Amino acid sequence: MKILIVLVALLSAHAEFAAPVLSVNQVAPGIYVHWGVQEFSDTKNHGAIANIGFIVGQRCVAVIDTGGNPGQGRALRNAIENTTPKPVCYVINTHVHPDHIYGNSAFKNTGAKFVGHEKLARAMSVRGDYYIQKAPRLLGITLTTNEIIPPDILVSGELDLDLGGRILKLAAHPAAHTDNDLSAYDPHRYLMVVRPAIYRTLALY
Repeated sequence: MKILIVLVALLSAHAEFAAPVLSVNQVAPGIYVHWGVQEFSDTKNHGAIANIGFIVGQRCVAVIDTGGNPGQGRALRNAIENTTPKPVCYVINTHVHPDHIYGNSAFKNTGAKFVGHEKLARAMSVRGDYYIQKAPRLLGITLTTNEIIPPDILVSGELDLDLGGRILKLAAHPAAHTDNDLSAYDPHRYLMVVRPAIYRTLALY
């Protein structure tokens, strides 16, 4: 039995080590983006169509959306670990749509705080069962309630997040793309992540 447990542990460790690493581009110092694709979510792309990424401060990392399936979330986490030894302190979900939140579970046990619009938790609760039910047919993936992770920190107006020498300015917006749109602004490099989580470089230098 002990030998079996050791073998399972070794196989699990190998699988984690061999997991894919998401491709990211550094668009400015400390700002990394994985560019999405102009496609509808389906069983071929498994919902991995959105722009997602992360911002590295002196103390820790903020993730901006986690991807369209749990595997993409794990690949994003691996990309972060390959880029910096600093921990992830915040996972920011810009809104409730599946291509932005289904990778959340990859960061569930990292100690990171999940951040979202004050209406995001309600939107996740209302849509969660439907998302889980439809994921196998529409995306070719299996989801559980573990993938629908509501925010720990709710933004009702504006909120500053300190990454250590780098402040992210978050703002909750009225109903537009959804009723839970959240933007993140990095004045350190003048980069805005705007509704609905589309990266627009305003001035990198």
